Amino acid sequence: MDRPGYKTYINNLHRNLTAADAESFELGEQARLVAISEQLLAAIAGADSFAALDSQQQLDVVAWNDELHTLLVGADESRAEGRICRTEVATGSNIRSRTCRTREQLTRERQAARLLLLERSDDVDRIRLDDRSRPVTGFGTAPPI
Repeated sequence: MDRPGYKTYINNLHRNLTAADAESFELGEQARLVAISEQLLAAIAGADSFAALDSQQQLDVVAWNDELHTLLVGADESRAEGRICRTEVATGSNIRSRTCRTREQLTRERQAARLLLLERSDDVDRIRLDDRSRPVTGFGTAPPI
């Protein structure tokens, strides 16, 4: 363990966790991350190296570090793949809900929305072309010549 580098890393992490928006975490997750970072800082405070810690402290530091990593990245590295969480309000409701998606899921949803919009605008164009009683102008159509 490079004690100065690791301590700086944990200090910065602790500061960022305490200042972070609570909505970006699962329920109780922020408090747990802050508590683990505080335990790590207390454990390594007086040690010059990992070897200077007694065997129980070494086990604790490794366990807390692993737990910290699991909470930050996910047990299956799911957070590392770019999970994005946001609070959303469903149409017609005042109830907020937190939804999380990966970047890949967001990309697929956007592509599906674009395709749906294109299909719908093509349907509108066909209906307008079939209805000869109205001029053919508007969204998704070329202006008349």
